[in-house]
Amino acid sequence: MSAPIDISEPLQSLRVNDEQLRGVAPYASAETIQNNMEAACAITVRGGRGSGSLVDGRPLGLPRYCVLTNHHVISTEADAEHATAVFNKLASNPGSWITIKLDPRAGFAAGCSRPLDYCFVAVLTEDVPKLKCTPISLAHATSKPSANITITIWQHPQGGVKVMSNFHVEKMTDEGSISYQNDTEPGSSGSPIFDNVGRLVGIHAQGGSDANSGCLLFSIANAVKAVSMSMGRRIEGCGWRVDALRV
Repeated sequence: MSAPIDISEPLQSLRVNDEQLRGVAPYASAETIQNNMEAACAITVRGGRGSGSLVDGRPLGLPRYCVLTNHHVISTEADAEHATAVFNKLASNPGSWITIKLDPRAGFAAGCSRPLDYCFVAVLTEDVPKLKCTPISLAHATSKPSANITITIWQHPQGGVKVMSNFHVEKMTDEGSISYQNDTEPGSSGSPIFDNVGRLVGIHAQGGSDANSGCLLFSIANAVKAVSMSMGRRIEGCGWRVDALRV
């Protein structure tokens, strides 16, 4: 009969480790990641299509419930009035898709000056109760994200169901552009870009031969604030409204 195996030493060694918080790749809560996915939406406007996300516009003087996308997806208030945003567009349950309308009269801010390409539009008040997710916070929008982070893009390529692409940032500029190798297609324009801890850091804007690219949120926020202060007009109850200005 063979002697029993002594496992005390391996077990003892397992109790000794060097685990620690290194600050390089912090935790992201499951609730944040889930809400980010749910806040991404597909957009249809005048026969065209794009992607977007539900954001809390209050830090920029806009309503709490706004959809953020590209200016080339929704360029004018007239476009916004004919647009719809579809949330929860998953292949697993088409019956659960949530379609909402937009209300540019309640809040609208848009601009297109390279590299920025953005549009905020308020959600129609009557449709807010349909939403199952929380608007994404823009409270951190005043700071530029860290370099070399991993990003996640939730999107609706070709106007289809929701998918995601996860990879690392290639380059960011002081002017507000961000480039990456994440897969995107027509219909992905306006998709939210999240960093490794689930913060919204930008929106996808276009493809390219060498890399795909988007606009950094901190540059968009600074542009909206600057235009609001200098050229916007005050709308009772909803803060500043910027009328498709090219900033």
